[in-house]
Amino acid sequence: MSATPVGTRQRLDLHNASIDFAAATAGQCGFTHLPTGGICRLPHRHLGPCQPKHQADTAALRRRLRANGTY
Repeated sequence: MSATPVGTRQRLDLHNASIDFAAATAGQCGFTHLPTGGICRLPHRHLGPCQPKHQADTAALRRRLRANGTY
């Protein structure tokens, strides 16, 4: 399985425990705020600070990704 997400540049941070793999391979930032579990859904390499969404929001995204075979 290739770790190259949407776009032309390979993500070098996918091995990092604070990066959500499903979000990162979907072209999102994927930074995980470890104390709360919130994941930043902004585009990869966005300007400004991360805006982590909490688990209730990410559970729905994971279900959609699994349903279409992406995750």
